[in-house]
Amino acid sequence: MKPTRGKTKYKRPLSTKPKEATEAGNELLPHFEQADSQKQLEWKRRARIHPTALNDPERTLEQIEKLSSEHLESFKSLAAAYQKQPNLENYVRLRRCVPDAEIDVALFGGLDPLFALEPHLREHNIDPQRVAGALDAFLPDMDELALRLMECLVAKKKLPKSGPGHLQMRRDAISEALVDYLIVMMLEATEWNKENAPNHIPSSLIVLIRERLRGAWPDLRKEYLSSQARENAAHLAARYFKFGETISARKLEALTGISRMTASRWLKDPKFKESLELMRKLLAENKSEKPK
Repeated sequence: MKPTRGKTKYKRPLSTKPKEATEAGNELLPHFEQADSQKQLEWKRRARIHPTALNDPERTLEQIEKLSSEHLESFKSLAAAYQKQPNLENYVRLRRCVPDAEIDVALFGGLDPLFALEPHLREHNIDPQRVAGALDAFLPDMDELALRLMECLVAKKKLPKSGPGHLQMRRDAISEALVDYLIVMMLEATEWNKENAPNHIPSSLIVLIRERLRGAWPDLRKEYLSSQARENAAHLAARYFKFGETISARKLEALTGISRMTASRWLKDPKFKESLELMRKLLAENKSEKPK
């Protein structure tokens, strides 16, 4: 399915049977959408506190005025634990135990880490000023930095894997550790600078993150696409071949353009056979319902 541009509005699934239930559900839909909007607004208005505020009583009181008193002590204790050891367990405990508050999670912000990185950045023609801008969530600099990191990774991938000097060339190339560190710093910049970049990061950064995680073709996506291709082939075969006609691998190959080996495998697949028979049944029912 081709993605739509702009905001996609989620609508709760409504029953299609019987007709009366559908009509009643459609009448309730505005109520559901209003409730969803209110819930999202309340979520955005939760108390947001940076761990360092816990060390400043005046600042703490200012930031937690929306937090219920019953959760205050729990929040202080759990936030302090997260500040000391920011691991998944402590974060989940904080969020689950005090659901009406959120803690700022950025760890790597500030200029000091950037100064430490500057020699490594210049080695790969990465402008430290661009990085500084990205750390302020300045979207053009985030975009340019993401593109530069991609260029470095593409160049590294093309380096020879054998031959004279290939090991040194690979050592001199950008490290995945540096790329990942800069990615995290940019993501955290959106946490520190929500007013500058509310709910938005450049698409180039999304592409870079996706590549670093699993690439554009992770195994689960390949599995899904293969399943969809098999389903489409079954539906096409149901429309093209007559009921009862023997479908050979050669015929299915010619119809769909898949390889002979894949066609042979699908014809033996129970899921392919099930989809084929189901589509044939639906086509037969639709044909019988048409007025003569």
